[in-house]
Amino acid sequence: LGLPYRPPMTNIFLALAMKVGSFNYLTAHIWNVILGALVPVLFGLLGTRWFSYRTGVITGWLTTAAFPLIILSGTLTSETLLLVLLPTALLLLERSGPKAMALSGIFMGLAILTRVETALFFLIVLIWQIVIRRDMPLKRRLLVPLCLVLTILPWSIRNSVLLHDQYPQWPIHRKIVPISANGSLNFYLGNGPMASGGYRSFTRSNSGILKNDTIDFNDPIHNAAFFDGYQEVFDYHYVYPGRLLPLMKNKFRFYTRGYRVGLGVTNAPWGLRGPMRRGDIWTTENRTAAIVFLVLWHLGMIATFRCNRRSAFFAVAFITTGLLAAMIYFGLARNAAMSLPFMIMAIACLLDNLICSK
Repeated sequence: LGLPYRPPMTNIFLALAMKVGSFNYLTAHIWNVILGALVPVLFGLLGTRWFSYRTGVITGWLTTAAFPLIILSGTLTSETLLLVLLPTALLLLERSGPKAMALSGIFMGLAILTRVETALFFLIVLIWQIVIRRDMPLKRRLLVPLCLVLTILPWSIRNSVLLHDQYPQWPIHRKIVPISANGSLNFYLGNGPMASGGYRSFTRSNSGILKNDTIDFNDPIHNAAFFDGYQEVFDYHYVYPGRLLPLMKNKFRFYTRGYRVGLGVTNAPWGLRGPMRRGDIWTTENRTAAIVFLVLWHLGMIATFRCNRRSAFFAVAFITTGLLAAMIYFGLARNAAMSLPFMIMAIACLLDNLICSK
């Protein structure tokens, strides 16, 4: 797992998959496809639990047919694993027993260890769980945040111990990395030309081969990419203030393109290449598809608020926090694809309401 540069769960999952099967990419792909096959089932169950049986069935079938999610299930990325952990945590949260609350907290912790940006969404969920929810005692409600913290804590302790062993001369605050330290580099490099994301090699070896694991801590950007990231990156731009505004303009431009691709409405056929190409600039526009999809989604959100305000709020919260994370860091099509099941659920609720009204 090395230095805590990225969240660990995807690597752990792939290692376990290869432990069960053979040590090759085919094994990893097979297990990832199995995860992808679970996504429509879990979101169908979530739609049933939140709204109605018909909404759940429609959600499951539409999610199954979503091309960006099909591509993600065949790609070794962390989003597919997240889309299994996330609905599982929310389904367990719908129950009231202490075991369900504990398991929900564990799955939330695993989801955060898969994609750090989900922490903001789960913070909103925990505020509802602790402050607003009233169908169970407070002690039982507190099991969720407690188990979430206990799930993340071993990784955080491991990071501090490893960094202390590797760099004992560094001050204590630079050895505290709760999950990962790649946020600042994603901020600086993400959403650039071609929206190619933040994972770039830092140096070349003598043979000219790119090396991903070498960081020059004397370089302000490399240093900021690992420790005290946000502050040091902003300090760097404070020294060169003229670079920040053009950077944010580019980030917004490519973020919107990447999100349209990930929703399957920018390139033909319906985003099939989107999650692979991360919102590249050569994809053809399909404005009709975009308009139809977004209109149905907005009408669907109105329908979900009429059916179940709390569940609709959770769906909007996940989509909104995903938009925020994509805007600041990535703008990748894959970030949009993660929001697709919740958007599809809203459309399914709309269709369910139309069927019932007839």
